[in-house]
Amino acid sequence: MKFVEIVKTDFAGYKEEEFRKALKYCIENKEALAAMNDKGEITCLLLFSRTEKELQFLATHPDYRKLGAAKKLIKKMILAFKPGDQIQVVTFTSEDKKGIAHSI
Repeated sequence: MKFVEIVKTDFAGYKEEEFRKALKYCIENKEALAAMNDKGEITCLLLFSRTEKELQFLATHPDYRKLGAAKKLIKKMILAFKPGDQIQVVTFTSEDKKGIAHSI
């Protein structure tokens, strides 16, 4: 959770208790992937759902962005799906005002 404390402001509607439950579920179901630095600290975290065919959470520590960790985790996640599966990306929760499209 130390990692999540650093990146949580990047996520609209972040709710700690809900995230903890989702993280626990993903870990238990082998639907969580992480990249770590040489000190064993998480630098990038990806959560996904095989059932929903979704990438549900992806975050990279600000000090490790643009180094390819997220791309590597996405490629690894893809291996959990069947060829031809269409994977969705969840960007906002439906209740979050930041997720509502703005009219121009």
